[in-house]
Formats: sequence, C-alpha cells, structure tokens
Amino acid sequence: MENYRKQIGYLLQYLENEFGITSLEHVKVMHIKQYLMLKQNVGNKPNYINDLLKVYKTMFRYFYNEGYTKTLITEKIHNIKKEKIIIRTFTKENVKAMINFYNKNIKNGALYHI
Repeated sequence: MENYRKQIGYLLQYLENEFGITSLEHVKVMHIKQYLMLKQNVGNKPNYINDLLKVYKTMFRYFYNEGYTKTLITEKIHNIKKEKIIIRTFTKENVKAMINFYNKNIKNGALYHI
C-alpha cells in the first residue's frame, strides 16, 4: 500500500509542478503519457513503467466508477513493449556433435547409469 501511495503521489506532484494541475478534471491522456515517457527517458525499465501504468489505471478506474470523472482516460494508454529475450539454442552442428559423442560412448560401453 505504501508503494502504491508513493507512485500516485509522484504522479500528482508531477502534474502540479509541470502543468499546474490540481484537479482530476484537468488531467489529460497526454499528461500521463508524458510522465511515463519521462520515467522511460531517465532509464526506468519497461516492467517498472508498466507497473506504474497499472497503478494509474486502477486509480482512474476507481475515480470513474465512483463518479469523480466522466471519462476513463487511462484506457487510451497502452503498456510499453518489452524487449524480446532471445534464447540461444544449439546449432545443428552442436546437436550432431552431442549425438555422435553419445553414440560413440554407447558403443564403447563408456556410458553408465547413475
């Protein structure tokens, strides 16, 4: 809960300092996007930024459901794409070498069961 409160506080502080916004009705999609881009530009990872967005979406959904806002602005903001992690696999040559090694050791009786 404390972390959740801090992340909301950082956004509210940013909105007030950068745009003079102190009222929900004045928050626009571009304000939240700019805050998230700022976080990205200072080196935060996509996972962290997407976690922030999840917090803000939850907050704005609550405000919308309770009637504090007329629109759900965070629905127009999408998660940042994460880098794809490429796992290096064996090459055909690696597989052939392993099979050959296994076959030679079976024929020579060198492999044993543990």
